[in-house]
Amino acid sequence: MQKMKILIDDEIFIRQRFGGVSRIFIELIKAATNFPNIDLQFANNYSENEYLQQAKLSKLRPFLKELNFPLKGKLTRLIVGGLSHTHTNELLKKGDIEIFHPSFYSDYFFESLPKQTKLVFTLHDLTHEKNSDLLSKVKERNLKRADHIIVVSAQTKEEMEHYYPFTKSKSVSIIHLAQNLPVQSQIVPHLPANYLLFVGERGAYKNFEVVLAAYKILVQKEPSLYLVCCGGQNFSKTEKLKFKGANIANKVLHYKLNDAQLKYVYEKALVFIYPSLSEGFGIPILEAMSCQTPTLLSNIPVFREVAEKAALFFEPHKAQELAQQIETIRANLLVQTELKELARQRIKLFSWEKHIAKTYHVYNSLLV
Repeated sequence: MQKMKILIDDEIFIRQRFGGVSRIFIELIKAATNFPNIDLQFANNYSENEYLQQAKLSKLRPFLKELNFPLKGKLTRLIVGGLSHTHTNELLKKGDIEIFHPSFYSDYFFESLPKQTKLVFTLHDLTHEKNSDLLSKVKERNLKRADHIIVVSAQTKEEMEHYYPFTKSKSVSIIHLAQNLPVQSQIVPHLPANYLLFVGERGAYKNFEVVLAAYKILVQKEPSLYLVCCGGQNFSKTEKLKFKGANIANKVLHYKLNDAQLKYVYEKALVFIYPSLSEGFGIPILEAMSCQTPTLLSNIPVFREVAEKAALFFEPHKAQELAQQIETIRANLLVQTELKELARQRIKLFSWEKHIAKTYHVYNSLLV
């Protein structure tokens, strides 16, 4: 039986050291050996992506990883990206790749992509379109060329069709994501006894400001309450000054953790808060549900799609409402118990096995 040749590039692994998008492609690459009709090639060059190293999928040791210097990220992406693009283009020009699935938004490969090679394009969200980002032009070019489009939620599909009406006539699959927390957690020493949890980047549409505002309301009533932030960048000078001005500098804590430690922090949190104004999916919701952590989400459609009744919701610009919802959860053991049970049931619907099976079904459908 002849195997179908599929190529995945390493664009996302050049751009991301951590992040949900790189998780998706790690899982696809790892699972390739389980499909006897698949010959999957991974065009990997240099990467400092943590998940890639943990999965032992990178052939090159990230020798620059411990070095920090001005503009390192941009220089690394420029140099490594150029080498990677050349390598991927050479593979495409050979003409024997049947399906190309780029790992992120780019168009460097268009001149090298043979007409007969099928393009599978994954659209993760419409953030760039909402912010009039130039990358939206790159995404549009991919969407027009794509033989099949994968979106990570029904809401993303709806938004895609709003911004790109031509996609209504395209072949599209909605394939939900999953989470990667291990079975066993790892103790994180010196965690405060009582804390609210925020996970991920804190800028722009992530809407961290509403969490901070709600926390300031609550900490006045309960001085022993902390706000723990995991992931994302270290606190900036601006953030530190803001915390100091609100007299909470020693109450807002930041941790960079491995997955086992992150699981522990979820397990011990009083409430997990995910306040984004816009998302394509929301993997931290699944992480919280897997730990049965009482969860509060901004009232946006995609979060309703992912969590359904396994979370409580608040209007994303209303700090007072968020503070009230936190108090509702904390004061009511019945609410906590119900949320945990609903989360335990809901999380069963999401797995990488399902995601991978549906993605490989897309691949097979293109070569029938």
